[in-house]
Amino acid sequence: MRLYEKVLTDSTFWTAVRNTLHLLLMSVPSTVVLALAVAIGLNRLVSLRWRNVWAVMYFLPFSASLVAAALIWQ
Repeated sequence: MRLYEKVLTDSTFWTAVRNTLHLLLMSVPSTVVLALAVAIGLNRLVSLRWRNVWAVMYFLPFSASLVAAALIWQ
């Protein structure tokens, strides 16, 4: 019980919580909107002969980072 009291009264803890919430509220919506805009843009490129190549070039770094994180945490 004493440790919870110590953590909940620590200003560093609340600063970390505030920073985490700020990062969450700013990065998640902007990432979703950007990814949706790119996906819609790539979907509209019907006449582009290499549309799949453009899509792979855009999404491969994101996929590779997810695979790398999964392997690290495994």
